[in-house]
Amino acid sequence: MTNRQYVELTVQAEGMPQDVFEGIVDRAADHLVNARGVIDPDLGADSSTREITFCMTVEASGVDATTNRALAVVRSVLHAAGGETHGWDSLKITIPAQSETKQLLTL
Repeated sequence: MTNRQYVELTVQAEGMPQDVFEGIVDRAADHLVNARGVIDPDLGADSSTREITFCMTVEASGVDATTNRALAVVRSVLHAAGGETHGWDSLKITIPAQSETKQLLTL
């Protein structure tokens, strides 16, 4: 059974010049809108910390499938925007114990 789950994923670009970061954010926003496999994607950025938070709803069969889809979309968007993802394959993903599952309204 598939469910719709809301995901927020924050990435940080340490040491990146502000103008380069802002260009990547602008291009990432353009590419995220057309990302496949997610519903109503959006992003927010903080140029002082060089963080981008990606938000999206994913239709998947469980937490692992949801996480994998969100990670794939974010990595693809970052690459399309000219960003790099060094060390991405060695990331350790931790899902906080306080994570919530909420039923989304279906119209």
